[in-house]
Amino acid sequence: MFKPSATGGESTLGQPSSACWTQHERGEASRITLSRLNNHPVTPPPETLAELLSETLNDGELWGMLAVWKTTPASERDRLAAQAYELYAKTAPFLGVLFDGERDWDEAEPMLVAAMAIRVLADAAAITSHDWQADEWGGSFQPPERERVEAMIRIFGVAEWAAALGSPLQLHTPVEFEGDLLRSDLVGSDDGQTARLAIDVAAGLKLYGHVMDNLSSPPLRQFLRSERFRETALKVIGGGRWWVFWTRQNASLEAQDAAVVLSLMAEAMFIVSVPYHREGDLVPTKQQVREFLRDTDALDWLIAEGPDLPLWVMEADEVG
Repeated sequence: MFKPSATGGESTLGQPSSACWTQHERGEASRITLSRLNNHPVTPPPETLAELLSETLNDGELWGMLAVWKTTPASERDRLAAQAYELYAKTAPFLGVLFDGERDWDEAEPMLVAAMAIRVLADAAAITSHDWQADEWGGSFQPPERERVEAMIRIFGVAEWAAALGSPLQLHTPVEFEGDLLRSDLVGSDDGQTARLAIDVAAGLKLYGHVMDNLSSPPLRQFLRSERFRETALKVIGGGRWWVFWTRQNASLEAQDAAVVLSLMAEAMFIVSVPYHREGDLVPTKQQVREFLRDTDALDWLIAEGPDLPLWVMEADEVG
């Protein structure tokens, strides 16, 4: 887990911190902006997501590799990168419902939490796939704890949802310990953090817009597949994931939504760095980001915080 720097007025995405991975959501303070879920069926069917969650959660090899990631040889790091991409790609269709109108949240919540839980592990696989020996940024990374992932799954009814779809989950954490696991060490005074979040989100929006606008440019496409760009994307993933956790305990719903957008854009930028990526795996599009920010009032929050936002976010017309 990575925490943005507490100093300075510029974007600090990816600054390391000793803060450990904590719960993804908690009770009434948790939501992933659910007012835009629609009534259209998800393709592929939710049964495939439930099966993927069961397989990923019980992937002992993945958990083992994450536990010893600092000594992982280069050949194994390539496998981690490939697995991260696969998990992102397979969950992308289910994240699309975030941007498509309205849907019954009671029906959609377990599915989205399942996808987000898988992506927590995908984030860890992506970050640990890089050799950070020459960069102190990665020195304090701590992979997610299985117990906390399981606690998130339980409190949102994902275990029951998966079992009903034919993929019962093997959860190892005793229910009586969930209260302790859901205590956050990220709760505290704001101390200017929301302003720094707004700066980071604005920086992420600018970078994402530039990347999405130039995917077909041969010179930029070559750069997007470089180790330098992938390292940038991984640092944004680390910073974005920390903000998602921090805002769940310390910030407004609008700030939470902005953090979710930052995290999703970062994951998409990692996907871009994979030479064999498919265009359909890139969620969200610029249009989805813009509409999401407007629909959730996160855009108003960003404007009030005052960072310089890219023009495409402010435009009313379709931006692609």
